[in-house]
Amino acid sequence: MNRLLAFWWIAFIVSAALAIKIATAGRIVDLKITKAFHDIGALKIVVETFREKTGSLPNQHQGLQAVVGVDLGFTGRLDELPSDPWSNSYLYSLADNPPGFLIYSAGANGLDERGSGDDVTSSKKTYECRTYGTNCPPTAMQILEYVCLSIVALSLLAGMWRSAASIRRHRNARPTV
Repeated sequence: MNRLLAFWWIAFIVSAALAIKIATAGRIVDLKITKAFHDIGALKIVVETFREKTGSLPNQHQGLQAVVGVDLGFTGRLDELPSDPWSNSYLYSLADNPPGFLIYSAGANGLDERGSGDDVTSSKKTYECRTYGTNCPPTAMQILEYVCLSIVALSLLAGMWRSAASIRRHRNARPTV
């Protein structure tokens, strides 16, 4: 009985470890894209504050350089523009739709595709698996992990059921005199 209980504890620990691994498998692998999202969000706030302070957006020619060195009040002052995670400048263009501008990174390929292609934008869009490691179909290894986890979980449930049945049998057994 003790060996059976030890086996099921081991199965439980293994299945929990596999569940944690599988739960984290679908996240964005390339942390560069996450940094770009944060930088774009911060630059967007700086441009909005610049608009409130000056009454207008930087023009297309000035771009993001217009906000460098300007006292932005409570947000402070931007002394220099950050580079994107691929060591390129963030790009700025005026847009017809709100908020009236677009800030984006040229992305991993470094080509300005005006916010399309692999460019990382401030809007939600789907990024390619081969470029950013996100939205990827499951690999053979991940499928194998799912199958193993399923087998372990089913085995754990079967063991718990057998243990419960064994306990019931021992409780219901009448002592012999």
